[in-house]
Amino acid sequence: MKIGVPASLDSDLIEEALKFKGMGTDFIELNLTQPIPEEDELLDRTAVVERIIPLPVIHLPEVSARHEMKVLKDVVEAISNSSSYRKIFVTHLFGGREISLWQKKRALNEVLRIAEEYDVPIALENKSESRIFFRKMFQAFPDLNMCFDIGHAHLYFPESEILQFIKEFSDRIIHLHVHDNFGGGSDEWDLHLPLGMGSTDFKPLLEEAIKCPRLKTITMEVICFDDDYMFLSLNKLRRMIKREFGQKDRATD
Repeated sequence: MKIGVPASLDSDLIEEALKFKGMGTDFIELNLTQPIPEEDELLDRTAVVERIIPLPVIHLPEVSARHEMKVLKDVVEAISNSSSYRKIFVTHLFGGREISLWQKKRALNEVLRIAEEYDVPIALENKSESRIFFRKMFQAFPDLNMCFDIGHAHLYFPESEILQFIKEFSDRIIHLHVHDNFGGGSDEWDLHLPLGMGSTDFKPLLEEAIKCPRLKTITMEVICFDDDYMFLSLNKLRRMIKREFGQKDRATD
């Protein structure tokens, strides 16, 4: 199982890549936000980083208007064509609760058209949506994958429901986000704390998630300005995986 950390183009990406590689991180998940840099700048920066550390996961920017779909298409095209390996593109549902299910399906349908054109997997990330909602999305889009975010799930659901979430969609989950918080029931409590600093009981959740047959990568999506906390959190996640699921990890690596 490969463990990565997030980074954005707003930071010194090369410095981040060198730092995280020094911590023993396997990869970086690149978080893209609007406005996206010009294509040449984007490719130049990602090409340099990929000489240091892999970028197998790209978190797409929020797209809430039709004209922004072209930006997204250009990003997927550029990154897919420039890379020597297939990347996962993570997205979440656009517009939050104020956007109707029909509008979300229409937008997601456009994203999946782009993904099909460039033969890349799209993984839909959970926020506050229920299992019923994801059932409807997966029924509508048979080729849709899932990025399961344990931190987001902990914000809105009890542990028993999170476990059922993972079990029901185990064949869809291809990527995992891990971070801590204290619950709270709203996005404002989405603190992205280092592991162990919140109230999440990771052991049973990781134990279930590691059974997902297509899961190969985990991003420890901690927002932390202290390298010591980041390093400790990485080691904590590594130990949990090795101690509890070492045999499974070696089998799927």
